[in-house]
Formats: sequence, C-alpha cells, structure tokens
Amino acid sequence: TELNTTNRIVTELLDYARQPQVDRRAIAVADVVAKAIRNVEPGEGVELNCREPSEPVSVVADRIHLERILTNLVQNAVQAVAEHGEVVVSWSLADGQVEICVKDNGTGIMPGNLEKIFEPLFTTKAKGIGLGLPLSRRYAELNDGKLTAESSAGDGSVFRLRLPQNH
Repeated sequence: TELNTTNRIVTELLDYARQPQVDRRAIAVADVVAKAIRNVEPGEGVELNCREPSEPVSVVADRIHLERILTNLVQNAVQAVAEHGEVVVSWSLADGQVEICVKDNGTGIMPGNLEKIFEPLFTTKAKGIGLGLPLSRRYAELNDGKLTAESSAGDGSVFRLRLPQNH
C-alpha cells in the first residue's frame, strides 16, 4: 500500500541521515541469514536457496545492521530475477574474515550503473528511492566490513559482504 511505501521511504531517509549506534557482538551467520530470508517474499517461480558451510561461522557485528543489509540484498536479488530465477545466499571464511554472498541469475546491472548503485538516491526501480544499497554499505563499514558488487548485464549479480570473523 502507499502508506507502507511512504513509511519505508521516511524510515530509510531518517536512517541514512542519522549516525547510527553500533552494538557489535558475536552473531551466528546462519541465524541472521535465516531471518533475512524470512523477511523477503520470493514470489511465484523464484527459488531462494541457502548454502551453509559445514562448520558454524560467526561474525562480530551489530545484529540489526546485519539483518538490514542481508534483507536488502536478498530483496534486491529477488526483484532482479522477477520470475523463474534463483537467488543463493552462501558464506565462507576468507583470510580471517567471513564473506557472505548473495547471488542471483537475474537481468544483471548495466555496466554504467554498477559504479553508481552505492550512491544515495540512484535507482533504476519505479518504486525505489535509492537508499537501500548506500545504507547497506554504510552499515557494513560501521561494522568494519566491506560491501561490493559484481555484475554483467543479462547474467545476474553477486553482492559480497565481508565482515570480521568471531574467533
């Protein structure tokens, strides 16, 4: 509904404008990924899959920030595949960090747009306002992490979130 859309836009603008508090703790990645997946309605014909490593993995991060980042990435991926597509969330250890990947086989991001997607107010969506990815990147950085994207038009996208591992 329009009221929900308006509330979401106002919330995103306020979140982007304020300096958020950061409450870093050890978090099991599987728990936060499961919550993010539950937050997203994949729609007809979209497969939403999770590939967990054999050993449990945890990060040191703010739970709310991590949930927001992953929910946003999964939601974007689901929208990118529209129908008859697949979104895969996976994670692994890499160089003392945890890398969480959200991969889709959707339409991909046009080459000229790839460097703009993390800029505030840039969007290609009819109902988007262009704050989801900039806010996600800010949350990643506030948690000593990094959020990057790779894509080729017509061949899907991969978003990689790297965060410090909980030892």
